[in-house]
Amino acid sequence: MALGGYKFVGYKYTRPADYDSSIDAQVLAETLKMHKCKLKAFTESCAASGAQWDFSYSNGDYAFGTHGNVIYKLDSSGFNLVSFFRYGEEDAYYAIATFNDASNSTSTSLNLLNRYYFYNGTTITNTFITNDMCCASLVDMNMTNINERPTIDRLAFMSQFGNSTSISKSVPSVRYYGYSTKGKCIIALTTDSLSSNRYFNISAIDALLLSSPDDSKNIFSYTTAASDISGSNPSNFTMSGYIQTLNADGVPRQNKAVYNTVNTTPTMCILSPSTAICDSPANYVPYESVKISPLNYGLPNNLINSNGILSKGIAPIDFLAVNNVLPHTNILPWNKYANGNYLCVFKYMYNSSSTHMANTDLFSKIVYVGWDPSNPDITQESAWTAYTE
Repeated sequence: MALGGYKFVGYKYTRPADYDSSIDAQVLAETLKMHKCKLKAFTESCAASGAQWDFSYSNGDYAFGTHGNVIYKLDSSGFNLVSFFRYGEEDAYYAIATFNDASNSTSTSLNLLNRYYFYNGTTITNTFITNDMCCASLVDMNMTNINERPTIDRLAFMSQFGNSTSISKSVPSVRYYGYSTKGKCIIALTTDSLSSNRYFNISAIDALLLSSPDDSKNIFSYTTAASDISGSNPSNFTMSGYIQTLNADGVPRQNKAVYNTVNTTPTMCILSPSTAICDSPANYVPYESVKISPLNYGLPNNLINSNGILSKGIAPIDFLAVNNVLPHTNILPWNKYANGNYLCVFKYMYNSSSTHMANTDLFSKIVYVGWDPSNPDITQESAWTAYTE
């Protein structure tokens, strides 16, 4: 599979200098502006890459460019907005949301029911409810079902990982929104600083080489902070963000209604590489495909499919890759590698003082997403166009 082709477009939202958070009309106006900023980056990325994502509904509350009224209110006032997409005529759907007064209760304008749950090793918790969330689906998403907790063939809204339960009329002073697309693979980048607090949400439909012949639910989503982490307690399952997918029967893999006991651990992970391991490379750095697998795949009541195959599938190497390279000091998240065909999104290295591989170093991993040599250097302001209306 040819590398490259993931075309990036980024825009920078800036809050007005005279913004007053106590005035709801200003909060509403800036929420809408943030949402349009995301839509502009996404639609222009699709135009550049040829990805056939287009708005699936256009009878909403606000217009966006020439696309019609593709922006919908999720509450009566408009503090929480959503837009819906479909890939051509295929069963592939995507939703981009901007929340500004939402929680997991009725104390805000929106009680957000459709959110990603996961088991954190102790309890069931859920993703942050933030300004910026998205979800993918194999079935149509619209205003009648977007805020229902997914039960079949749909993933939940996902954001920066954690367990915060609300956002209350919080508009950032600066927010960078970028998208990189290729086919039904979407890489969303969000940050309020080009040097810190950087996040990725990666969604794909029909991309995995599924492990089970009885599985047709080809969808997953991966959210991670662009972290550079060292650790002294190596584990092959050191998390690099959170992954959600579907079991072979279409039931969400992470779902509080199904997985609510401590003896069932539905968390998925990206495993450390098994072949793309290199000590002091001279002129060639190897990469390998990513396997999407359960964190604890020894539990017989936690199988992805009925025939006992333990992993979900293999991601295409042009979209998601992993390796383990020493020395690693020149490999950093948010930077591009492999002649510009990969962008590093996460690095976990065992905290070894050795410059050569030790046994424990084999637990290290560096995760990359697909990119393109023509994409700009996103560490520079010049890569992010100031958004104006």
